[in-house]
Amino acid sequence: MKKINIELIPLKSAVKGENILDRREIENSIFKSEKLFEFKQSIDTAINFDKLDINDILIEVSNTKKCFRRSQTRGS
Repeated sequence: MKKINIELIPLKSAVKGENILDRREIENSIFKSEKLFEFKQSIDTAINFDKLDINDILIEVSNTKKCFRRSQTRGS
């Protein structure tokens, strides 16, 4: 059986860990992911508005205008 000798030799050319593992990149990535998620949610919300029936919207606006006109004529 062969004997194995192990010797620890400190590296002189290696960069210190705190200079390599930059926390800002991780935080920046998380921030971008959150913003992307918010953007996707806003798109989903906008799509839900598109699913509304235009006739229902027009009737709602029409009723609102009628109520507004009635309140103006009563106030004069």
